[in-house]
Amino acid sequence: MKRLALLMLLLLTLTACTPVNVPPADYDTPSETSAPESETASETVTETESATEPPATARPAETQPAGSTDSGKEETETTTEPLEIPAWAEDYAALIRRQNADSEHNDAAYALIRLDADEIPELVLFDDLTMQVYYYADNAPALLLEDSYKSTAISGQNLCYQPETGKLASYFSTMGGGSGFNLFFYEKLDPRNVTRCCFNSIEAEGGEMPYNSLWDRAEEYDISCGEDFQVTLGKSWIHIGEGFADIHKLVPVTGNKLTLEWNNILADVHAPDALHGGEDETEN
Repeated sequence: MKRLALLMLLLLTLTACTPVNVPPADYDTPSETSAPESETASETVTETESATEPPATARPAETQPAGSTDSGKEETETTTEPLEIPAWAEDYAALIRRQNADSEHNDAAYALIRLDADEIPELVLFDDLTMQVYYYADNAPALLLEDSYKSTAISGQNLCYQPETGKLASYFSTMGGGSGFNLFFYEKLDPRNVTRCCFNSIEAEGGEMPYNSLWDRAEEYDISCGEDFQVTLGKSWIHIGEGFADIHKLVPVTGNKLTLEWNNILADVHAPDALHGGEDETEN
């Protein structure tokens, strides 16, 4: 009995010393609820440093030099300057307005041409049977040449010129007195200083009048007389009339408009009008 009691006492003692059944810690997988010690310490240090550091000063915005864009390309400043109206344009415009007020003809027209090589154009006015050429001298328009024709002045080859040479050609036709061209050569634009010669069909070879030796120079002047005794000018001559790029209906114009037209002539940019059957130009 004593031995049994001792055994029972021993079992009770061993049972009392057995630990509580707690699952062992998994050291390979950190606990979701607790951060590792090193990480916690790092966060603590960072928070402490940020609390003691002075506030950062804002970095000044970078400024780009004037005239540049974000892409680094320079901006092009476009300024529209008013068109400067030269005195000749204002005076020619006044002359056109006066001619337009006096004219009663629908086929009246004007043109700017480059008879000599300076920067001031010459003005040609057509009105029915008459033609006038003006140049600019002493700050005013001056009449250089005036002529008349049997048909409307802007038809056929009535008035032609060679650009920048001072050479004009005006057609004539008479009853029984022949037909042809009067040529005018201006070394300087001045009606008092002009060289004039006449190529008349009846004075050509086989004509009704004695032969004029001037026809020996016909090739030099780019002029010819056909078998039908019709005198014509060659390609070096430009006809100022229908089909001429820079002819316009005779209507009131401003100096601004004339300046633009002359700039187009200098730049060889043309916008011809329809002289017959088209709408009249309107003043800008």
